[in-house]
Amino acid sequence: MIVTENLRLFPDAALRPHRLAALTPDTFLTELDAFAPRRMAAILVAQGAGLRGQWSLFQVLDALCTQPPTVVAIVEAARAKPGRG
Repeated sequence: MIVTENLRLFPDAALRPHRLAALTPDTFLTELDAFAPRRMAAILVAQGAGLRGQWSLFQVLDALCTQPPTVVAIVEAARAKPGRG
């Protein structure tokens, strides 16, 4: 799997023989959330912890708002649903 904003560089026809697929970050995170929401949240927390200044989950989501709108909406909606995942 290749995660990129530039899907034009990775056409399906070129990837298929290698059993690969290219996804945008938004699609990747949205699918990860559908399959493993706790894992996705853990990845975002780890991403924030690895940044200079130790970003919180909410800071990471704010930064993502400029790129993958779908996954941010999903995570923010999940915060309102206790016990999800």
